[in-house]
Amino acid sequence: MEENVNHSNMAMLDQLKEMMDNQFNEVDQLANQIMSVPKLPVLLNAQTLGSQELYNFLELRTELERYRKSRLISDLYLYFAGSDTILTPNLRTDSRTFFNKIYRSKEMSYEKWKELVLGGFHYRTYFPSTPIITASGTENMISYVTSLPLGETKDRKGSLVFLINENEVARMLANTKLTKDSSVFIVNLQQEMIEGPGTKSGIFNELKSKLVKNNDIFAMPYHGEEFIVSYTTSKQLGWKYVSVTPTKLFMERVLALKLWGVVLLLICLTAGIVGCYLLAYRNYSPIRELVHAVKGKSKAQTQVQTLNEFDYIKQTIQFTLDEDNQLRGFLSQQIPMIQANFLMRLLGGYVERSTITEHSLDFMNIRFVSDQFAVVLLEIYDLTQFTAEESERQWALARFIIANIMSELANASHLGYTLELNRNRIALLFNVNEAKDCKAEEDLKQIVEALKQVVEHRFKILLTVSVSSMHTGVERVSECYREALDALDYQIVLGLGKILYFNEIPLGQQHYYYPIEVEVQLINYVKSADTDQVLSLLDRIYSINFESHHISPELGKRLFFNIQSTVLKILNSMNLKFEHGIEDRLDPMNVLSNCTTAEEMHRRTSDLFRELCHYIKSDKSDHSEQLLQEICAYIQEHFGDGLLSLTSIADHKGITSQYLSNFFKKHQGQNLSDYIAQIRLQHAKRFLKDPSLPISEIAALVGYASDIAFIRFFKKYEGITPGKYRETIRLS
Repeated sequence: MEENVNHSNMAMLDQLKEMMDNQFNEVDQLANQIMSVPKLPVLLNAQTLGSQELYNFLELRTELERYRKSRLISDLYLYFAGSDTILTPNLRTDSRTFFNKIYRSKEMSYEKWKELVLGGFHYRTYFPSTPIITASGTENMISYVTSLPLGETKDRKGSLVFLINENEVARMLANTKLTKDSSVFIVNLQQEMIEGPGTKSGIFNELKSKLVKNNDIFAMPYHGEEFIVSYTTSKQLGWKYVSVTPTKLFMERVLALKLWGVVLLLICLTAGIVGCYLLAYRNYSPIRELVHAVKGKSKAQTQVQTLNEFDYIKQTIQFTLDEDNQLRGFLSQQIPMIQANFLMRLLGGYVERSTITEHSLDFMNIRFVSDQFAVVLLEIYDLTQFTAEESERQWALARFIIANIMSELANASHLGYTLELNRNRIALLFNVNEAKDCKAEEDLKQIVEALKQVVEHRFKILLTVSVSSMHTGVERVSECYREALDALDYQIVLGLGKILYFNEIPLGQQHYYYPIEVEVQLINYVKSADTDQVLSLLDRIYSINFESHHISPELGKRLFFNIQSTVLKILNSMNLKFEHGIEDRLDPMNVLSNCTTAEEMHRRTSDLFRELCHYIKSDKSDHSEQLLQEICAYIQEHFGDGLLSLTSIADHKGITSQYLSNFFKKHQGQNLSDYIAQIRLQHAKRFLKDPSLPISEIAALVGYASDIAFIRFFKKYEGITPGKYRETIRLS
């Protein structure tokens, strides 16, 4: 607190110093501006006052009026020694008249004033505050004097004098007093008091000899009373700003805080003694309550015999620890289940990296020897050679055998944990041994091949195995699992009973081959009951997608479901009557539900279309079949005739238009006009493949009189213009 008071007082003095330096800096700037007036050197050299000199004095006086604007400066004047002239912003006169009539000092005579103020060499000299008699009364003023020309020490020709208002300086000093009984002095380089309370001049004379440093705080006795003196020095003027405060006032807050500190200490001691007494008096209460609580909830109260409360608590804790050990033993029996649950969540990506600590892994009897992981998936697809009875017991036995073989092979050189995912699928979390990191992939490949060979040859259990790539970090185990799943899905494309490495699976196409025109062609073959054409087209679709392009398993499933949707389109467009039970065999969903490979899906799909063609063919009569073939052949032959229509075909066959429309809709499954448009569209696409044929010629070839009508027709059915379609063919 004493340091805080000292700092506060010094801060106030620094504030005063900065304020006064700024004010007197303005005085210096004003003096520099006046001394730079062009006419000033001429008048300083003048010895007599001619008309020109008088005119110059008049102009200079007008110039001086612009500089008397500071609140700090009461007045200013210039003294010209050659002509003994004093010039103010208001008048021009000689020095004696100026002293006697304008500003007369009460403490010095004219001769002393002229010698001290006007006669000597001064450079920014401040004289202490003195009483000056003016026309309006007596005022205390501080004089600022600079000899002219500036810097001339011997040949001085005049002086510039500013009269500074002491009241303004006193006001700034009053704002920096620590208390109302404090005193603030301004001391110049000559240890003279520029400003300060006159009533304290005695104490100033005592302390001025002690102001030897730039700033300091010290105690000083004076007339039986102690004072605290603090001062600081201006770097600009070299003045010292001194604060003198009675010690009793200076330390008033500190003494008050000391008193409060003693009082609070006594209060705390009293409260502490009372509190200690109460605690000592009531120290048995918590123990008694603890014993009651333990007796109310502990199962050991009937088995523990004790001498006192402390012994009772000790025996109860021991009994609880024994129970805890029994619980831990029971919990250890559940570790395999907890371990399996953790591994399942780890594979699924539901375990946060921050929760996997060494303590938690030890609890689940899991340890990882490195940050390198891979996942192996085994799927049992045939158990018939291992056991004739595919019961849950036999499936569990098969999984047990495979899991044990996997663990033994993996743990021989690395580390592995097995996990049963479902009835026919087992996972191996493979952790690489850091000592054998360089050959980890080769070791894993040998482990997988040995596992498959032992299980299939010794136990006759047929497997499909998938292996992920190696990844670093336990948080990427789920990525390993997803890769193994993706690789396992490729058994649909590549077949069962293989070892599928994620890094070696072929990159499938991003789309499958089953364009709209092929689907339309397939629908037409089915409606025509052309079984050979249907099966040939299905074989071609399968070959392009699975043998040439190697599409992904997901796209393969989508392809077959799309083909099955074609069956639904055919069934919805034709009003067929089937025998009881046939509908179930023709249900597309039943066809694919139990298929595991793409080859099996293709075989089942081909059987479905073969049976569908059989029933469509049996539903049609010979006459109807012949008539339908004749109509279709006629359309194929005359598709380029612009007059080809329902009416022209009916006239040609000698039947009514209404009958022809109903007949064709029933047996072909679509409107005659749509069929004509379809045939024309097929031939238009064939012609568009020839870049030498213009659009207008192709329009005429397919029965349209103008290319505009042809373009509108083509865009209606294909969604793009013939030109765009030709560009698509060229780019592909």
